[in-house]
Amino acid sequence: MAIIRSGRESVEGVIAADALAEQQLAEEAKRALAEGDAEKILAAARQEAERVLKTAAHEGRERGLAAVTELLVGARLVAERARQSADQELRVLAVKIAEKILGRELQSHPDVVVDVAREALRHASSGRDLVIRVHPDDLAFIERGKPRLVERCRSARSVDLRADGSVPRGGCIIESELGVVDARLAVQLEAIERALRGDGG
Repeated sequence: MAIIRSGRESVEGVIAADALAEQQLAEEAKRALAEGDAEKILAAARQEAERVLKTAAHEGRERGLAAVTELLVGARLVAERARQSADQELRVLAVKIAEKILGRELQSHPDVVVDVAREALRHASSGRDLVIRVHPDDLAFIERGKPRLVERCRSARSVDLRADGSVPRGGCIIESELGVVDARLAVQLEAIERALRGDGG
């Protein structure tokens, strides 16, 4: 019986060892399978991460380009507005400078009104009967310069000089049967400003 017992114990030991080995193999198989799945899961996660990064980089680049484009357009608009504002300020400044220069010229050389009238006569020289209206303080200068004025408009039958308080100093208004030439300084300065703006009219 001892032999049978010993044989049985041996068989039970072998069976137990086989069961243990099978269990260990099963666990190792599970681990290997889990590790394989883990490897697969990790590989899939890496691929997804790369795809997300590429998409994010592309979207980020697109957003960045859109932001840069928006900034450039905005900067161009601001620059254009600044240029237009500066142009307007420069026109106003140029007219003010011209006005000051003309004012000083009139103070130091009040007979400049004769030159203004001569220039205005270029536009009215075809009239037959001319009336030149000037500020009362300029009348004496224009009367002294009348020979130069008549020389400019030889075809005129008459050139009549009149004082008119509504005409500012340094300017004149010439009337004829053909129309009126307004050579007041304010009108000339407006013409300068229109020319600077490029209006032409």
